[in-house]
Amino acid sequence: MSHNKTKKGKSLMKRYTILLLILMSAYSVAFAQTIFTGKITDGKGTPLSDITVMALSEKDTTSVIAYTFTESDGRYKLQFDSNESEIRLMVYGFNIKKISETVKNISATHNYKTEKESIELQEVVVKSGKIWQLGDTLNYSVDAFIGKNDISIGDVLRRMPGIQVDDNGHIYYQGKNISHLYINGMDALAGRYSIATNNLAAQMVATVQVMENHQGVKALKKLVIPDEAAINLKLKPEAAGTLNMEALLGVGADDNGMMWHEEAVITYFSKKRQHIATYKTANDGTDVSAELASCNNSGEAEQFTDIVRPTPPGIDKHNYYFNQSHAASINSVWKNDDDHETRLNIVYSNDHEHRNSYDKTTYLLPDGSNTVISEQLADAATENRAEGDFEYKINKEKLYLSETAGMTAHWNSGKGYTDNSEAPISQSLWTRNISMQNRLSMIIKKDDYKGVAVNSLVTYEEKPQALTVMPCMYDSIFGNGNYTGMRQDVKSRRFMTENSAEMLSAIKIGNFRISPKATLNYNHSGMESVLNTTGAASTRVTDFANDTYLSHLKTGITAMLDYYDGSLNAGINVPLMYEMLSLNQKIQQNSISRNDFNVSLTAYVRWKALSNLTISGHYTADHRYPSLSTLYGGYILTNYRQIASYEAYMPRMTWQAADIDIDFKDPFNMIFITLNASYSCRSQKVIYGETFNGILSHMYARTTSSRGEEFAVMLSAGKNISWKNISIKLTAQYSKGHMPVLRQEQITRYNSEAAVFTAGIKAEPFNFMSVDAGSSMFLSKGSTTDGYSMPAIRTTNNSLLLSLSMPMNISIDAGLNHYYNNLAISNKSFALLNLKINLSHKRVKYSLECNNLLNTHKYVYSYNIAMSEFYSEYNLRGRSVMLTARMNLF
Repeated sequence: MSHNKTKKGKSLMKRYTILLLILMSAYSVAFAQTIFTGKITDGKGTPLSDITVMALSEKDTTSVIAYTFTESDGRYKLQFDSNESEIRLMVYGFNIKKISETVKNISATHNYKTEKESIELQEVVVKSGKIWQLGDTLNYSVDAFIGKNDISIGDVLRRMPGIQVDDNGHIYYQGKNISHLYINGMDALAGRYSIATNNLAAQMVATVQVMENHQGVKALKKLVIPDEAAINLKLKPEAAGTLNMEALLGVGADDNGMMWHEEAVITYFSKKRQHIATYKTANDGTDVSAELASCNNSGEAEQFTDIVRPTPPGIDKHNYYFNQSHAASINSVWKNDDDHETRLNIVYSNDHEHRNSYDKTTYLLPDGSNTVISEQLADAATENRAEGDFEYKINKEKLYLSETAGMTAHWNSGKGYTDNSEAPISQSLWTRNISMQNRLSMIIKKDDYKGVAVNSLVTYEEKPQALTVMPCMYDSIFGNGNYTGMRQDVKSRRFMTENSAEMLSAIKIGNFRISPKATLNYNHSGMESVLNTTGAASTRVTDFANDTYLSHLKTGITAMLDYYDGSLNAGINVPLMYEMLSLNQKIQQNSISRNDFNVSLTAYVRWKALSNLTISGHYTADHRYPSLSTLYGGYILTNYRQIASYEAYMPRMTWQAADIDIDFKDPFNMIFITLNASYSCRSQKVIYGETFNGILSHMYARTTSSRGEEFAVMLSAGKNISWKNISIKLTAQYSKGHMPVLRQEQITRYNSEAAVFTAGIKAEPFNFMSVDAGSSMFLSKGSTTDGYSMPAIRTTNNSLLLSLSMPMNISIDAGLNHYYNNLAISNKSFALLNLKINLSHKRVKYSLECNNLLNTHKYVYSYNIAMSEFYSEYNLRGRSVMLTARMNLF
């Protein structure tokens, strides 16, 4: 009996075991990760690199499951999770025939041989693979866009539809700043990514990847979806793991003497570390230090006093920049397999610049009359800048930690000379700025949505400055005496800390998330100043001194509500803040304070209406208070013809802004369109203005209940056509607004309108020729509600660049710029003509460049701002010649 029970128990146990194994097997099949491997070759069996291999849903072939790229040996490895029984496997790339095959959803090896392909449509040849999209990542093939004379990756980016690059190397995608620029997925440059834009050789890059709504912090990927895009530069396999050095040697001459331009760029990129080092020096009008500025710089302390300097025009800086400049940078990043990253950036620049111009400033007064200031301006300024920052970062799915320490030092000096209707004026300025900053960010998560985020920023900054003016212009203040001049000394300092702690998705109901956040911010700024006369009868005027301090405490909680369902992302933030401000003017023996509870509002919505159409909007309502720069009671000489002092008003001003963006893109047809409309208004309790007495003026503040508004709309469109490599970019902007202006103790309402139109086209009509043509027009007008108006301004700029490829690796570039200004006193229309001859021999590219062949010496421009017209004839660099040799040393 017992034997039978034992036998029966063993049999039952065997059945349960078999059943459990069957269930485990079924579970394993259903949830196992599929791995596809293989090799992609051409018809001759040669491995192909950077070919896209993509797994698509067989049920919905527009849904991308996973993708990868082939390595230098043509091999790929694609991993993904899917419960579908069959998968659509697709292989495609630049200038090859697309391969699409339905395969079983089981790990296997799939090798493919490709064929070359071009699609011919009514005499129009469309090469496949120029642009392709994988999920939220848009890929541009660099080889498909690169021009014959393109040197840096920035040159190629300017040719890509949907992407704009300014003269300093800052990148915009569909009109918005990019948030990051990566190289092979690593960020060695942080905010100074222009170093890569201007120096990374275009031939080293295989693909430019635009990652829309990119979230660089892995712990926030499912929580915070940014409205900005990031760019990743995917290098060619041969560029990885090799040390590369490029150099530029240049010598030339112009009317001022000998010119030079030298550069050295060393780069190294591997999977674990990246290094970029640069050194540049020039006096040919090249701003070698512009690329070192951070693209997300938060600014620096207030400049209370300054020289009246010529304002540079908005044209190519090379035409008017008289400089002797040096710039150097060292940028490195190290990364290990555990997502730990260390970054070090050190930059230094020295710049000595001369400016010279004739300026005429017309101030419209409330009674319709004008105050006109005509000045012949000249100055020489030297600026030194040293910056360094160090970051240690852990970037994981459940843990994010970033610790960044930085230090900045600026020390500048300048001398200015002004000849006006009153007297020749000599100006001398000295200033120094030293700041230290530490930023800590930490996120700890329990699951995909819940966790805690802590952020802390601490900044300390000092900025002493001194302005000397000769002769003394303000006898009405100092009285008649044996004064040789005036000296304004200012020393400002600032301590600031911003701290927050947030509970991520403290409450989650379906697609709704509520994340409470606590904030504690404190800003303490101080300023000491004294205005003295100089000379035998020098005196210290204590009535014109300041010892002023402003403290601002802001603390409270924020209720943040977010909604996300894949295509719709919306959120609203409602901060409830307690703010305490305290102002102490020690010399004036005056102190005021205020305490407020403020409720603000920030809302956003982003809707992906279609796969190629996104609509987004933002709204903000906030409160603002005056800063220390408008809260001092003693006179400060802000420049040789303006002094300022303010009543201690500390009102709470309201500010509102709203905007809407409509972004459309069709990567296959290479069409990008962006429409933006924005509106802002501010309710002012205090207005700042000036009273003129001849060329001298006094800045001051008055209470008011006025309101200012502005509306703007912009439309930009880009289209590329493979036939003749045509690229078209169009932009139209219109703005209209009204604002109160305080002048001569009267408040006047000023209405303004402005419009800007730009158009550009690039094409290669023949194999040996490329054309780059552009045109822009600026229109502006303004008037007061009393019927007085400023002159209407109309300026145009037309450009043409013709490039010809000749035998024996010779090319010729000829550029013409034509300008027109309707308010110009003389030479309303003028032109600049440049010529460049290039010769490529082995690894060296020689260039002979002749600029401003017509020897045009002045650029005339004008613009209106708030009842003020600014007119300038700015001195340009005359005819010049430069011979350069650009070489790849290793």
